[in-house]
Amino acid sequence: MLCYAMLCYAMLCYAMLCYAMLCFPGKPPFSSDSHTELTEMILHQDPPPLRQTVFSEGPASQDFQSLLKSLLNKNPDKRMDWPELLDHPFWSEIRKEEEDAEETEEEDEESEEERKSPNLRHTGPWDLFPPGQADNPPNSHSTITQPACRMSKKLISSHAATDRPTERATGSQQSVKHTSCGALRNSWALDREVGKEKRGEREANTEDDLKLSGTQQMGNSLQCNKSFTRDKVSELRPKSGLDEDNTEAIFLLSSCANLRRSCSASDSPNQNQAPQANNRINITCCVKDLLHTDSDLIVTPIIDNPKILKITPVRFDPKTLCVPAYSAEKLRSLSDEEWTVFLSQLCSSLEEQNPSTSHFSSGAPSSTAIRSRLNLLCYLCCVVGHKVIANRLINSKLLLVLTQQLRQAPNWDVRNKVLRAMGLLALHCSDLGEDSPVSEAVSALTDLLKENLKNSKIKQFLLPPLGEFLYLISSQEEKRGSPEGLWFVPAAAYTGLMRSLREGDDSVVHHMAAKAIENISTTVSGPSHHLATTEMGSALWFLFTHSTVEAVRVTAVSSLSRLSRVVPAVFLAVIDTCGPAAILETIGGAGPRVQQHLLTAVATALLSSRIQTHRITQSRDLVLKVLRCLESPSTVTRAKALLLLLLLMQDNTHTLLYCCQHRLVMYLERDLRKATPLRENPSQSGYLPQCLDALIVYLSSTAPVIMEDVLSVLRGVIGRKHPSTAQSKQLKHTLPTVSVVLELLSSQVFRSQIVTEEFLMHIGLLLNYIASVESNETNLSGAVGAAICEDLIRTTLSIVEVLSQHHALITPYHSAVVDAILPPLTTLAFSRNAEWSVFVLRVLSELSLVLLAEDGDDTENNKETERREDESSCSQILSHITTSLLSRYEALLRAAEPIPLHALKLLISMTEHNTQICRLIKHSGILPIVFQLIMDNNSNVTSGMVQNAVVLLCNLSGDSVVDQHPLYQQGLVEVVVSTFSEAALIHLDGEGHAGRKVSHSVLQALLELLHNILKQTSTIVRVALQSQRLSCPALETEAAEKLLLANRPLSQLSSHLIRMLSTENQELWEECLQCLSLLVQLYGGEGHDCLSPSCLQSFSHMLRTHLRYETPRIQRTALRIIKRLMQTTDRCDWSECPEGAALMKLLQDMTTSNRCHADVAPLAAEILQEISGS
Repeated sequence: MLCYAMLCYAMLCYAMLCYAMLCFPGKPPFSSDSHTELTEMILHQDPPPLRQTVFSEGPASQDFQSLLKSLLNKNPDKRMDWPELLDHPFWSEIRKEEEDAEETEEEDEESEEERKSPNLRHTGPWDLFPPGQADNPPNSHSTITQPACRMSKKLISSHAATDRPTERATGSQQSVKHTSCGALRNSWALDREVGKEKRGEREANTEDDLKLSGTQQMGNSLQCNKSFTRDKVSELRPKSGLDEDNTEAIFLLSSCANLRRSCSASDSPNQNQAPQANNRINITCCVKDLLHTDSDLIVTPIIDNPKILKITPVRFDPKTLCVPAYSAEKLRSLSDEEWTVFLSQLCSSLEEQNPSTSHFSSGAPSSTAIRSRLNLLCYLCCVVGHKVIANRLINSKLLLVLTQQLRQAPNWDVRNKVLRAMGLLALHCSDLGEDSPVSEAVSALTDLLKENLKNSKIKQFLLPPLGEFLYLISSQEEKRGSPEGLWFVPAAAYTGLMRSLREGDDSVVHHMAAKAIENISTTVSGPSHHLATTEMGSALWFLFTHSTVEAVRVTAVSSLSRLSRVVPAVFLAVIDTCGPAAILETIGGAGPRVQQHLLTAVATALLSSRIQTHRITQSRDLVLKVLRCLESPSTVTRAKALLLLLLLMQDNTHTLLYCCQHRLVMYLERDLRKATPLRENPSQSGYLPQCLDALIVYLSSTAPVIMEDVLSVLRGVIGRKHPSTAQSKQLKHTLPTVSVVLELLSSQVFRSQIVTEEFLMHIGLLLNYIASVESNETNLSGAVGAAICEDLIRTTLSIVEVLSQHHALITPYHSAVVDAILPPLTTLAFSRNAEWSVFVLRVLSELSLVLLAEDGDDTENNKETERREDESSCSQILSHITTSLLSRYEALLRAAEPIPLHALKLLISMTEHNTQICRLIKHSGILPIVFQLIMDNNSNVTSGMVQNAVVLLCNLSGDSVVDQHPLYQQGLVEVVVSTFSEAALIHLDGEGHAGRKVSHSVLQALLELLHNILKQTSTIVRVALQSQRLSCPALETEAAEKLLLANRPLSQLSSHLIRMLSTENQELWEECLQCLSLLVQLYGGEGHDCLSPSCLQSFSHMLRTHLRYETPRIQRTALRIIKRLMQTTDRCDWSECPEGAALMKLLQDMTTSNRCHADVAPLAAEILQEISGS
C-alpha cells in the first residue's frame, strides 16, 4: 500500500498478521514517532522476533511463528495463497476446539449462529472471508494469533466486550465463537472510519517521501475527478472488479490521495533504472559486507585509558595485607581448595573491615580499618589484570561483597578503589556466568550515578566501571546469542549515560560516556539496542560538532557510526535534523579518522533509506564532497568513499555520469596503480582493492545496461518527424548517459570487461540510429535540442574511435565489427556535416588497419576453416568498400577542406596492407581526382594534401604484381615530374626561403614513389632483354619499349637528383643516389645539364664526404653514375671550370690513395681516362 500497489488479498493478510503480532507481545512489529522512519522500517526492515512478555502466557508456538514468517514476507508473491493458508497446521487445534464446543451448544444459540454465519461450523476463522468476497473485509482486530493458548481468545474477546475483565484462564469455546462473529461484523464500521483517517494521513506523507517503484506502478488509468470523503463510504470499500458504469478502476487508496501523480504517471518519462532489482540486492549485500572493517569495531578500555584520563599507578603494601600477598602467577596456579580458602579470606576481610557492620568502632580503629581496606583493594586492582583471575573473581561472591562495599563505604576514597577494582574485573573478564551478580553491581552503579549526576568528579569514578560492565554484558549476550538477555540492566543506566553525555561541560565525563557507548554499540545485543535511539544520536552529534577536544570528537563520531550499524535509524534522524549538506560539509574538513567514521555512518544510513539517498544525489555539491574524499591520503578513507559512491550511483545513472565527469575513473586508475599503501594499518592493505573490485564490477555492468536504455528510447522515435512530449522527456533524460560508456571504455580498467560481441552489436545499432538522424529521417534535434543531439553523435563516434585504437579488443569480434559497425560508419562518412564526416573518416582509417591487416595475417593460418572464414570476411569487406564507399568517393575528394585530406588518409590506410584494395582503386575513377588535387596544390608542396596524395601513389605503385598501366594512362609520370621538380627547387633554395622549406617527409615520399616507378621499369626492361636473348616473342620487348617511352619525362629529374646528393639528411641522399643510379641506367644522360658545374660540385662533395668510410658501396655507385653520364652526354673540357678541376683532382687522389677500396680506384682511373680522351 505504501508503494501505491492495488489492494489485494496479500495486503489484507499482511495487515491482519501485523495485528496478530500486536496482540501477542503487546506492541506492533514496527513503531516510531517519525513517519519517515516508520515507512522505512515497514519497507526495508524485517519484523523483530517474537518475545514472551507479561501479556502472553507462554512463548509463541512454532506453528504461529511459521505462519507469521510466511505472511509477513515483503514480497507479496511469496506469501501464502488461500489454499495454503487454510491447510496451515496453526488452525488445526482451533478447528478441533470449535467443533467440540459447537456440539455442546444449545440449539437456539446454534441456529442463531448459523443464521449469522452459515459456514462457521465447517471453517476456521479465516474461512469467513474468502478471497473473492472483497465487499466484506475481515476485521484485523479479530485475528487469532495463537492456536492453543488462551491468550489469543482473551484478546479477541476484549474487542467484543471492552467493559468486561480480560479472561486469563482457558475460557469457553462459545465465547470465542461469539467473539469471532461479533467482532468481525460489528467492528468493521468503526475500523472503516478510523482507518480512513489514518490511511489518508499516511498517503499524504508517503506521497512526498516515496517514489513509485518501477515494478509496482499502476497500469490502470484513474479518473481525475474522483475523490473520497467520509460520507462516500462505498468508494472506500474494495472492489472485485469494475463498478457499475465500468469506468472506475479497482480500489486503490492512492488513486485519490495521489491524484496528480496518478494522472501524469503514463506521460512521465521512464526513469533510467541501470541495475535491475537483483543487482541492487547484490550491491547492498556487497556494501554491507565491506562497510565495517575490524578497525571500525576496535574496543578500547574505558578505565585506565590514557587518552581519557591520566593513569594513576596503584601500589599496595604486602606487609600490612590481611590476606596472603599472592602474585598473579601464583593465583593462577592455585588449586580449587586453595582458591576457595583465598577467596573466603578475601571476602571476609572486606566484610569485617566494614565500619557500618561494627557496633564498637572508634575513630582510630576506623581509620586503621579504612587504610587496611584501601590496601586490600589496591592489591585486588593489581592482580585482576589477568583474564583467568578476573573470570574466577567476577563469577564468585566477591562481586556481591564489592557491591555491598560500594553502597556502604564511609568515603569516596574507598569507593574510588572499589569502583576501580570492579571496573578492572569487568574489563578483563572474558567468561561471565549466568548466575554472576553483575546485575546487582550495575544497579548499585546506576543508583550512585543518579545521586551524583551534578558532580563531574564523582562521575569520572562511576562511568568507567559502569561502561565496562555494560559492555561485558552486551558482549556476553552477543556471544551466547541470547535475544532476551541473561542479566538485568536498569533503564536508568542508559539514562545516566545519556545525561552524562549531554549535561555539563566536563570533557572527561563526555569522553567516558561516549567511549562507553562506543564499546557497547560494537555488539548487537540488548544494551546496544537500548542505546540506539534518536535522542542518543542527536546527543552524540552535538558532542561531535561542539567539542573542542579532538579525542572526544573522534570517540563521539565513532559511537554514532557504531550505533548506526545496530540501528540505521539513529543516523537517519541526524540526517533529518541537520540535513545531508551539514554532514557532508563536516566530512570535507575533518581528519582521516573522522572521515572514515562519518562515511561509514552515512553509508550505513543510506543502505536502509533510499529516500535519503535520493536527497543526496539531487545535490551535485554533496556528491562532489564525497568525490573529494578520494583525494585523501588515507586508503581506508578512499575505500569508504568508494562504497558510499557505489550506493549513490546505483539506480542513478546521472549521478554516475556526474562522478565520471569529475574524474572518478582517474581516481580508480590511480589507486589500482599504487602497489603499496601509505602508512596505514598493515591489516587494511587489502581493504581498498576489495572496495575497488566491487565498484569496478558494478561500473562494468552498467555500460551494457545504459546502451540498452539508450537504444530503447531511440527505437521509439526512429523514423518519426515529431516525437511526443513523453518521448522527448525520455530522450533528454537518457541520451546524456552515453558519456558514461565513453568514460568507462576510455579506461584500461573497464575496457576489456565491457567489450563483448553483444556490446559491439549495440554500438552498430546506435550508429544506424545516428545515420537515420543525420539523414533527417528522424527529427531528434527538434525533440531534445541541437546540443544534446550533437553530443550524442560526438560521443558515439568517440566510442567507435576508442574501439578502433585498441586492436586487441575488437580482434576476437571481427565479424561483429564488419557486420554491425562498418556499414553505418560508411554511410556517416558522407554526412553533410563536415565535422562528422572528418571524424568518421578518421575512425575508418584506424578501423581499416585492423580489419584489412588482420585479414592479411590470418590467411596464413594453417587451419582450413579459419582460412575460409577469413576469405569470406575479406570478400565481404571488399564488396562493401566497392559498393558503398569507392562508388561515392569522388564526392569526398571534391568536398571542402579538410574532408579531402582525411579521405586520402583513409585510402592510404586501406592500401597499406591489401593489394586487392589497390587494384580496386586503380580501376576506379579516383586517381584522376587525386592527381588533380596534387596539381592544384603544386605551388604548396609542403601541404598535407600533397604529402598524403604522394604516399597513396607510393602504396599503389609499390606492388609489382599489380598492373601499373592505369597509373601511367591517368598521368602518373607528369604528376611526379612536376611535383618533384617543385619540391627539389624549394628544398635546394631553402636557405633563402625559410618560409618555404619542404619537410623531409614530403621529399622522402616523392623519392619513394620515383624509386618504385624506376625499379619496376628496370625489372620489366631486364626481363625483356633476357627474352630477346632467348629469341622469345617480341611482346615483352614491345611492352618494355612502351614503358620506357612513357617514363622518359622522368629523365628530367636527373639534375635535381644530383644536386640533392649534397644534402645533409642521410636518408634523402641515399634515396636520391638509388633513384639516380636507376635513372642513369635506363636513360643515360638525357637529363638537362647533368654534368653542369653545380652537378660536378655535388659529386665532389659526396665523394669527399664518404672517402673516409670503409664501405665502398657509396663511392662505387657514384663513380658508375659519373662514368655512365660521361658516356651518354656531350664531351666537355672539365678543366675549364673550377668544379671540374676539383673533381679531377679528387679522382686522381682516389687512384693513388691507400684508403680507397680496390674496386674504387680502377673506376676512378677509367673516368680520368675518359676525360683525357675527350
